Amino acid sequence: GYFKMINEQGGVGGRKINFISLDDGYVPPKTVEQTRRLVEQDEIAAIFSSLGTAHNTATAKYLQTKQVPQLFIGSGASKFGDYNQYPNLVAGVQATSVPKRASMRITRLPRTRRRNLRSCAE
Repeated sequence: GYFKMINEQGGVGGRKINFISLDDGYVPPKTVEQTRRLVEQDEIAAIFSSLGTAHNTATAKYLQTKQVPQLFIGSGASKFGDYNQYPNLVAGVQATSVPKRASMRITRLPRTRRRNLRSCAE
């Protein structure tokens, strides 16, 4: 529904969104194969919401070389936050493991301390 609405409004920068989804069987070598197909045959503009640390690791260098952005990947690996190594990657679907652990510790604090931490964050 959302992509249809965007397309009806002229697309993104005048380009219509054609959402393509391929099955990699959650196997990294198959992910590489499917990614190459998307880049070389379908000539995609970006990879969107790819899932798995091993899968994103397997395709990241190739996509960086081809200058194809990886948008909102699903990985908890902190390495994907290194914008010098992955300048065309936008993490966002899943926080890295380090902040997740910190977040889990915060929720175990007594209520009054959680309230204070929440106030500081706002």
